[in-house]
Amino acid sequence: MILTESLIAWIVIAVAIAGIGVSFYKGLNKIAFLWGGLVGAVLALALGVVCVFFVQTDAKAVKKTILDLATAVRNNDVEAVCSFIASTATRTERNARFSMGLAKIERTKITDYRLIELNQYTSPPKAIIACRATVSGTSSHSATFGDGANVPFTVIVAFTSVELRKEEDGKWRVTDECEFKYPGFATEGSR
Repeated sequence: MILTESLIAWIVIAVAIAGIGVSFYKGLNKIAFLWGGLVGAVLALALGVVCVFFVQTDAKAVKKTILDLATAVRNNDVEAVCSFIASTATRTERNARFSMGLAKIERTKITDYRLIELNQYTSPPKAIIACRATVSGTSSHSATFGDGANVPFTVIVAFTSVELRKEEDGKWRVTDECEFKYPGFATEGSR
């Protein structure tokens, strides 16, 4: 899995191949080994670029799902947000629909993303991630801020565990298994 996730591993392989070529060149004094090491290193780097940037793995698909979900939230597209939620996750879908009706989102940012577990052998396959989401926007919810109030806010949510599962259509979706805390909430007047 490391070979499809990190270019650093491929750089190490390329340096090792080049090093072997140089060692054989110095030991046998044949330029063909030097060229062979150089060509091998370049081919290893090219293969690494292909693997890292063009091979789609489940780990990459899970991260893309989370980033696309954040984009749907930023676009205030409730239906797109719900398309990232598993059909059996009725509580999560209900909470998403309710929460998105409370505010107009202007910015989202995902940081500290970590893939905690990826189990392809369960049925259906599941993944557990952790991340920090920062959401900024304006709330127009009159029960919270009074009639006609458009209060700017920023919410930071630390998701300590979010479970996703791979559906039959091959897409990863969020389930009801989600643990989070609010390390930060600020309105315009409290910043």
